[in-house]
Amino acid sequence: MKILKLFTVGTLLLAGISSTLSAQELGQLHYRVEAGATLSKISSLGLDHLGDRGTGLVNFRVGGSLVMPFEHTAFSFAPGLYLIGRGEKQSDDRSGGKRPLAKLETYALQIPLDLSFRLITFAEDHRIFFNLGPYFAYAVSSKLTRGGEVVSENPKAKTYTKSYDMLSNGHIKRFEFGLQASAMYQWKQLYLRGGIEASAFNQLKLWVPGSVAKGGSASRYIMSYITLGYEF
Repeated sequence: MKILKLFTVGTLLLAGISSTLSAQELGQLHYRVEAGATLSKISSLGLDHLGDRGTGLVNFRVGGSLVMPFEHTAFSFAPGLYLIGRGEKQSDDRSGGKRPLAKLETYALQIPLDLSFRLITFAEDHRIFFNLGPYFAYAVSSKLTRGGEVVSENPKAKTYTKSYDMLSNGHIKRFEFGLQASAMYQWKQLYLRGGIEASAFNQLKLWVPGSVAKGGSASRYIMSYITLGYEF
């Protein structure tokens, strides 16, 4: 509940600032492209019914954004489109290490709506920004795997397959809303960004018998990322 309140307050604050800045004239538009690595986990999720003991999954984030600066202010609005990979992997296994560890891997198209604030400019070519905003995402793939082996050893189980589709079987929600924040250092046209983001609501619809258990609270994506980019 506290997380939900923070998301609501953050979104309302962003809406208020954007409304205030909407009266400002836009400056020259810029475009950004970036790519980098993500580290993610899913809260309140138990792979192999071992409890919420999974570890972070390394994946990627790639995409671009349109930068719309507001004249005579330090603010800009930067909507974007990204392909992101997230999920979680097991930290241990009930088989005592005899089988590969399970992994849940999800890919989604994400539209972040960032409000960017230029914190400081020094030596003309060096700038530091803080970015905050909501995002919307649409899952395009979500697979449960176990290193090339069948997910479940039970021949009668749906997961008696090497790749179990969590989306088509109705376990993962396709649509997602969340909040993200990032800091960015820019030198001339190159920039380095580091950020965090989290889902606002539960993303796991149904647990998978014998393979995925849901805890008592909401299962949300929690992700950090670091990317390199170019602005033109």
